Amino acid sequence: MSDAPPQPVKLALSSEQLQQDFIRVTMDRIPDPRWQYGLVVRKNVTKLRPKDGLAPPDAEHPVRSLGRLYREDVEADLEVYGIQARFEVDPVAWLEEWLRFNGLTPSATLRWPLLGGISGDIVAEWTIDGVRFAGRFATFKSGSRLFVACCRARRENYDRIADDFFLALSQFKLVQSDPTPLAEPLRYADGLSPVPWKLCVPGSWQVLSVEKDGPGGTIQAAATAPPASDRAAVAATTPFPGLPERDPIDWFAPTWSAQLSATLAPSFIVNSWDAAADLCLSTLRDAGLELEEKVFVEEAPLGRFEKSRSLVTPARLRGEPGAEARSRLANIGPVWFLSAGVGVARSVNPHAWMRNARAHDLVAQTVELEL
Repeated sequence: MSDAPPQPVKLALSSEQLQQDFIRVTMDRIPDPRWQYGLVVRKNVTKLRPKDGLAPPDAEHPVRSLGRLYREDVEADLEVYGIQARFEVDPVAWLEEWLRFNGLTPSATLRWPLLGGISGDIVAEWTIDGVRFAGRFATFKSGSRLFVACCRARRENYDRIADDFFLALSQFKLVQSDPTPLAEPLRYADGLSPVPWKLCVPGSWQVLSVEKDGPGGTIQAAATAPPASDRAAVAATTPFPGLPERDPIDWFAPTWSAQLSATLAPSFIVNSWDAAADLCLSTLRDAGLELEEKVFVEEAPLGRFEKSRSLVTPARLRGEPGAEARSRLANIGPVWFLSAGVGVARSVNPHAWMRNARAHDLVAQTVELEL
C-alpha cells in the first residue's frame, strides 16, 4: 500500500456536511482588491494568524503571503501566496522551481492546460529536524498575478485535512479578475498568405523580422536578459515568505538569450509530416545545433490546429552543451504551422527556460487564421 500523501480530486463531503461544517470567508485585509480572494474553510476550528497577509507583492518582494490560517483541532495550516509575475510562464513550472529551491520533493503532480498556461497541483513531502511533513500546493493565475494556495501538516496529520483542502481549492475565487489570462502584452505580426493570419509573441520578446511577401509567412523573435535588479524575473528561486531572505542568484546574462521562429506554409510547399519535420530539423541544424533526439511525438493540438507533433530535446550549440531545442508541427486544412526555438536547458537557468517554453507554446496557441 502506497504511503504517498493523498491528493483528492473529488469532494468526499455530503451537501449536509458542507452546510453545517463549512463557511466561506473573504481574505480582504490587503486593501488592493487585486490580491483579495475567497475560499471555504471548516467552521469553528479555523483561525487566522493576524501577522501574515498584510501587504501585497511589490518590486522588492515579488512573493508574499496573502493570508495564513491554522486549524485548532489538528496541527495544520492553510496559506495563500501572491506572486507578481514578470514573464508569461506556465504556473506549474514556476511552482516546481519554487518548491525545488526550498527543498520540497514532489510526490505527485497534476497538470491542466488553460489559456494562461499549464496550471498545476503538487503534493510534496519534506523533513525538518527528523519530523516528516506533507503539503499540497496549487496554482491560480489571472494576468500577471500568480497565486499559490497550500496546506501543510505533519505527515501523520495530513490525511485528516486532505479533503477539506480540496474543498478550499475547488471554491477558491479571486475578488478581481484580469481581462486577460496572460502576464504580458503581446507583439503581433500579420500577413495574407497562405490565408490571412496573425502570429504573436510575448511582449518581452523582440520581433526581429516578419516575412510575408511569399506564399507563406514567418516571424522571428529573440529574448534577452532582464535587468539584474528585476527580482520578479527570478522570484521562483526565492525563499518561502517568513524564512530568512537571501540575495537573488546572479544568473549569467547570456543564459537568458533565446531565439524563436514560426512559419505558416501552404500544403503545396509542406505536404506531409515528414516534410515538415525535415524542414524544422534543417532549420535547427543550420543554427548550429546538434540534437540529442530527432523524433517528433503526437500531442494535443493547441489553438485552432487539428493535429500537432512536437520535439523537445537537449542540444549542443556550436559544440557546447547546455542548450535545449523545441520544435512544433501543426496542421489545419491546407495550412501548416512550423516553429523552432532554442534556449538554455532548465538546469542552466530555470527562469529563462520557463519563459522560452511558454513562448513556444503561446505562439501556436494564439495563431489567428481566416480559413
